[in-house]
Amino acid sequence: MKEFLKFVASHLVNQPELIDVHEVVGNSVTLLEITCAKADIGKLIGKNGQTIEAIRLVMIAIASKMGIRISVEVNEPKE
Repeated sequence: MKEFLKFVASHLVNQPELIDVHEVVGNSVTLLEITCAKADIGKLIGKNGQTIEAIRLVMIAIASKMGIRISVEVNEPKE
């Protein structure tokens, strides 16, 4: 799932080489954190958050087929 999320995110931004997806596995929820170039955050989030909500919806659907609860977040890059 981590690789699929990176694939999707990298096709939405101008600097795909800076996309990084970090996976944190918890007791009940797996968290996927997307980090990208500061200029590309708006492209991942989209107008009124529609793009990130669509990404979350697809990832939740994939995870539910696998019996996993998942959460997707976009983080600002560390300078």
